[in-house]
Amino acid sequence: MKHSNSVFHQLLKHLPRHQFQKAVDRHKGDHRVRSLPCWTQLISLMFAQMTGRTSLRDLEENFNTKRNHHYHLGVERIKRSSLSDANNNRPSAIFMETFFYLLGKVRGELPRKVEEEMVRLIDSTTIDMNLNQFEWASFRSTKAGIKLHTVYDPDADIPTYFEMTAAKINDRKAAHKLPICLSPHQLIFS
Repeated sequence: MKHSNSVFHQLLKHLPRHQFQKAVDRHKGDHRVRSLPCWTQLISLMFAQMTGRTSLRDLEENFNTKRNHHYHLGVERIKRSSLSDANNNRPSAIFMETFFYLLGKVRGELPRKVEEEMVRLIDSTTIDMNLNQFEWASFRSTKAGIKLHTVYDPDADIPTYFEMTAAKINDRKAAHKLPICLSPHQLIFS
């Protein structure tokens, strides 16, 4: 039977694996990893996002049923315990750098005039968390939390920058750090 690439595989053409691997190497993401490399983690999390998976158990079950696509995506079966450990322990900078790399590619395709006339939306959201599980995110005496500050481009329908801070940080203080307009060469971390 003739092989045809999946839509998921076609989406991944925009993220060269060697580019992602540079970020992984820079942040030592695969150091001492035995069962779940960063690439498999990224692919499984993208699969979860695009298919609306609601839990790690749900993700594991659905991702592993698509085994015939794993070879072509360069991934293996996942275990929810390994994925949970990877999500908890791996540096998030790997995925942030990947986001900004892809954003740079998108912005590089825009005409110069469009880039100059861009409007940005700035927002912050406080995310409440369980204090027993996330002691590092102390917010109040009875709850934990983080605040996500975002710069959003409404024309492209994508966020252009985000930063996570402690929930106590005032929006004005965080707003001074947010770039209102980024040029493509500023987006990729070195």
